[in-house]
Amino acid sequence: MIDRGELVFTGDAEDATYTAHEVAGNQDAVSVYLAKTSLGGFVVRDRAIGSMRSLVVAAALTAENEELAGKLGVGVQPVSLQDTVAAHSRKNTDQITQGELS
Repeated sequence: MIDRGELVFTGDAEDATYTAHEVAGNQDAVSVYLAKTSLGGFVVRDRAIGSMRSLVVAAALTAENEELAGKLGVGVQPVSLQDTVAAHSRKNTDQITQGELS
């Protein structure tokens, strides 16, 4: 995967999908997940509807983060290849901040 001439990932398509993940659930619980995992700076898509919030995070889903998500009652899963490519191209853009993409 190349972003603006910089190689950001080498590997097969299946492995690439594990380099970003989606977090979804109650807005407050998702906010706690971001705070406890220190992944707020890696959010590339942030959508909220009512009390629910869904994020795409340009970072691999670790076992620890998966366990935390379970305790908080939020869902986590790898994202599609398309969302992974978007995540990696957007995480290197200085103008994009948490919550700006919706």
